[in-house]
Amino acid sequence: MEPVLEEEKRPARTRREEEAHLARRAQKLDRYEQVLELHDQGLTVTDIGSRIGISGRTVQRWLHNGSFPEAQRRRRRPSLIDPYERYVLQWWQAGNRNGLQLYRELTAQGYRGSSKAMYRYLERLRTPQRHSLGSSLPKPHRRKSVSALPAPLENFSAQRATWSNGPLEGHVNRLKLIKRSMYGRAKLPLLRQRVLWSA
Repeated sequence: MEPVLEEEKRPARTRREEEAHLARRAQKLDRYEQVLELHDQGLTVTDIGSRIGISGRTVQRWLHNGSFPEAQRRRRRPSLIDPYERYVLQWWQAGNRNGLQLYRELTAQGYRGSSKAMYRYLERLRTPQRHSLGSSLPKPHRRKSVSALPAPLENFSAQRATWSNGPLEGHVNRLKLIKRSMYGRAKLPLLRQRVLWSA
């Protein structure tokens, strides 16, 4: 079989994978901006790491690089469908969408992988390619000045608070007790009735 080009070997991420990737990137970007802010305030690398919840080495690397560390896309590990990718791509581009038929054709050609792996590959083919992913992502920027903690929490003391989450904890504890007492005996409708009846 002919070798498959590297760009053909990389189908686009599924929508779920893309959303998870963007969420992770946004979280990392937020941490990066916090690192810059705290560094501007004169905190040490160790203090920054402990406040944000990342290692001091990561903080040091981010500050040393001087720009937001974009994640590199990992190389895909070889799979059993690799030798048949050109055939699958031609089959897909011809407008075929019957996965069971494709699985039968591949097994007749010697494919030994699971149907689940094949369907996972087809799911990636269904996702349209994103040509300008980089242009749609927000760029990191420096905020002017932010204190380490929001103002209401700076002088917070639980003893002086006028509110308590005790009632909420009581309800959670009651719900867990009811759930444990029913464990393995009934499903959600009975649990719902018992929770509402005991309220």
